[in-house]
Amino acid sequence: DGRVVSAELTYRGSIRDFPFRKDEGLFLARAHVEGALFQYQPDWLPASEVTADVEFRNEGMHIHATAAKVGALRMTDATADIADLKQTHLRIKAAARGDLQEGLTFLTASPIAAALGEPFARLSGTGPIEAAVDLDLPIKRLDDRKIEVRTRFVDASVSMRGVDAPVRSLDGSLTVRNTLVAAADLRAQWLGGPVEVIIQPQGGNASTLRATGTATAAQI
Repeated sequence: DGRVVSAELTYRGSIRDFPFRKDEGLFLARAHVEGALFQYQPDWLPASEVTADVEFRNEGMHIHATAAKVGALRMTDATADIADLKQTHLRIKAAARGDLQEGLTFLTASPIAAALGEPFARLSGTGPIEAAVDLDLPIKRLDDRKIEVRTRFVDASVSMRGVDAPVRSLDGSLTVRNTLVAAADLRAQWLGGPVEVIIQPQGGNASTLRATGTATAAQI
């Protein structure tokens, strides 16, 4: 989907050497698109309203998007690369901003939602966030995918359904790698007092959490 605003094609070399993996020639197709839809993975929310420059050079593909939406999140800068289209190993890096609830909706609608667990599904929140997303997606071996989402919060609030103790004035950063909360440096107000949460990675499959704070007796 979308509209091709401009396009150009360059081809030099013998057809029998295509796609010129050893630089025997050059195949170069470029296009500027607007309003495009990019379904980068099944079961993930697609990128819509994409404005991007798309380039196919010999065996590879490169996309640089300057605007897009994923759900209600706004992508401000993103790249998608496949070094060799025969291997279909897709790498996506993107910067996004929006509201915390929009970020939670993106994750709970994704294939990793079940692994994040039922408590995560009960979370809701408000407040501005900025996120950096890094998806390493070997299309033919999706079990080997690597996902990293780094999120920064500014004066956000978080609630959990069934728990009458929302977290307020949340500031700091949190990193999720695959289904692991791998790192965090967070400060907030909870139960009437300040709280600090530090999470540090321990190897590739575990993290340690340290939480300190105070609470007012009336809130406990």
